[in-house]
Amino acid sequence: LTNTSENLGSLRDGKKLVAERRAEIQGTDTIFYDLGQLRVQQYQFEFIPSNLEQTMFAAFLEDSYLHSSAVISLQDTTRIMFTVVNVQGSYAPGRFRLVFQQLVPTPVTITSVAATRNSDMSIAINWKVENETNIQLYTVERSEDARNFNGIITADPSANNGGRASYSRNDLSPLAKDNFYRIKALSLGGQLQYSSIVKVAAIKSIPGITVYPNPVTGKAIQLQFVDQPVGKYNTVLIYGNGAEQQLSSVLVNTRQSIHPVILPQLLTSGIYRLKITGPDGNSILKTIHVSTEQ
Repeated sequence: LTNTSENLGSLRDGKKLVAERRAEIQGTDTIFYDLGQLRVQQYQFEFIPSNLEQTMFAAFLEDSYLHSSAVISLQDTTRIMFTVVNVQGSYAPGRFRLVFQQLVPTPVTITSVAATRNSDMSIAINWKVENETNIQLYTVERSEDARNFNGIITADPSANNGGRASYSRNDLSPLAKDNFYRIKALSLGGQLQYSSIVKVAAIKSIPGITVYPNPVTGKAIQLQFVDQPVGKYNTVLIYGNGAEQQLSSVLVNTRQSIHPVILPQLLTSGIYRLKITGPDGNSILKTIHVSTEQ
């Protein structure tokens, strides 16, 4: 049965199907899509894979109208935009098909990944690999919802000799809420691999502004804002003799956020005060202890 407006199904042996049960992926399996009654406007496909992470295949959405091909992830949701115009090939029923291709042996095996919050509230991401060869780059990706990831830190391969290697990177400005991490490995041939996803829970805190680490052991501090007015916050370092030095400003636009503030490089050990002035003009003072000893 078809709809009176848009229709989307698949074709199998000349039959239009709304759902299909198939055997496991083999060779160059192809799903032929059937579109109908499309309007002249923009549409979006959403592909949501399940239990396909360990298959030795890649998937590609082929567009016969644009003569293009887009990679479809077998791990995460993929969204593909397309536009229908008043040209016959644009709204052709068989414009799209999903093609599976068998992959060559993977250039690395990511055996483990872990993420833990440090005492200074940064998050350490550690991962181990085996059979590392022909790797171009590792990227630590972060997400707030475990679906949409962005690269935040990179790491060059240390071995690339077919052996084992361990890596560690720190996220210095993690989200105050839940943080989800995964590792993306890019081979010299352009092949992508992803690790499993790990989660670091949100910081449990009460409304206010927190400075950490305190005592300060480096030349940077973190400011955590919880349920504070949205806007620009100026920071000023006050020395023991009353002298003031302007530091960087931060922009708060969410309910919870963490922002780094760099201290003067020539700062000596001692007790200082940090004045934080919000967008409403109100200021608070925080006492910080600075230690320059390594």
